[in-house]
Amino acid sequence: MATKILRLNVSSGKDSADITHDESELWAPGAGENPESHSEAMWGFTRPYFSNAHLGMRIEEGHTFHVGGHARSWKWIEDAHTGEQVSEGKLTDHGGGTNLKIIRHLGEGVHDLRVRMEGLGSWYMCSPALRVVVLPPPRITHPNINQLLGEGIPGADIELHQAGVGSFHGKTIVYPNRAWEIRPTGVHKGMEVTCRQRLSTVKYVENTYSDWSNSILLR
Repeated sequence: MATKILRLNVSSGKDSADITHDESELWAPGAGENPESHSEAMWGFTRPYFSNAHLGMRIEEGHTFHVGGHARSWKWIEDAHTGEQVSEGKLTDHGGGTNLKIIRHLGEGVHDLRVRMEGLGSWYMCSPALRVVVLPPPRITHPNINQLLGEGIPGADIELHQAGVGSFHGKTIVYPNRAWEIRPTGVHKGMEVTCRQRLSTVKYVENTYSDWSNSILLR
């Protein structure tokens, strides 16, 4: 059954329109959170939020997020499902904003993160979850003109292009064992090719591409 949730704009922290979808985990306040902490009007606090971030963005190891929220409070980033802290924690000044660096290895694939904010006393608030993806470039391991082999993230689409030109020469999906293969079209020996990958079947990351792979000459 579809779940109706209230999502906050991850850039401003302001309420946006109600949306209905099946991924209720994107609203992940966390087990044990005070129900009252969901009401800014009651508590008078500014709910924490990610600044200049968007759903589905690609991040690398050690990425730094700018976050905002209520002034003079502790803030850190945690896994929206497990509550595990993944960034450094900081006590923010009167402005309420700070930069938080991811210090835990997230691993390849999709992650839902949220900002946790704690003040003096027993209250705390969590931001809505921000879906991000760790998506390194795929690898070409066997550049045969009739069959290219490589490695990538299971379930990702691989798209093959001529390096420096951009012409498209085939696509495939990465197998569960991380291997992929493409039988390219319109290529010739000595052509330099490269590829990139994306998770097209996962909500909120369908337009997020990896960087280009190593370029290699077909033989």
